[in-house]
Amino acid sequence: MTAVKTYKTGFTAGSILLKEAEALINAINDFQAYLDGQEELDETVVQVKSEVTRRKIVLNLNRRFKTLDDPQFFEIFQRSESREKNLLLFYINLKYYSIISDFMLEAVLPKWNNLDYNLTIEDFKNFLFLKSDTHPELDKLKGSSKTKMAQVVLRMLREVGLLKENKLQNQHFEPESLEFIIRNDDQWFLDAILLSNDDKNLLAGL
Repeated sequence: MTAVKTYKTGFTAGSILLKEAEALINAINDFQAYLDGQEELDETVVQVKSEVTRRKIVLNLNRRFKTLDDPQFFEIFQRSESREKNLLLFYINLKYYSIISDFMLEAVLPKWNNLDYNLTIEDFKNFLFLKSDTHPELDKLKGSSKTKMAQVVLRMLREVGLLKENKLQNQHFEPESLEFIIRNDDQWFLDAILLSNDDKNLLAGL
């Protein structure tokens, strides 16, 4: 029997972190050198008052960035508008934090397909409860931690445009970002962002 992979839950330091990601990416001199470990992120470009918070944010984003060993991610990010940047950051969040991708595919997508568009923090907490049978690490979390996780995940959805006033909605995104994701064999992400069948068909025809 295949062992169930332990969920990473350390994403409550921030949600998509667009401003911080922009600052760090723009300060990288050589994307490939960074991915190869020959260049470090410049922490000083992240403008927060607390040194502890800054380090948490940089560590978190560093882990997310290195989920993809592909400098093209940074190149596409730099020439994209804010909405597409949020999409790309959401993508690496889901790549790194499988608990969020599982929530999107196993809880949010079925609600969307059943025309149930309401989404609250209780949906995420219920998801954690259902997953605790196969992920005992979730039982160790305090109730306040679960609430914070739920709040951050829903904030991510708002930032990427998939949630407004606790109502799910889908978006149209630029083909370049989605084609990059497809080339990485992550077609599942199209379902995770509730992409319409029409948009999927358009991408398939490109």
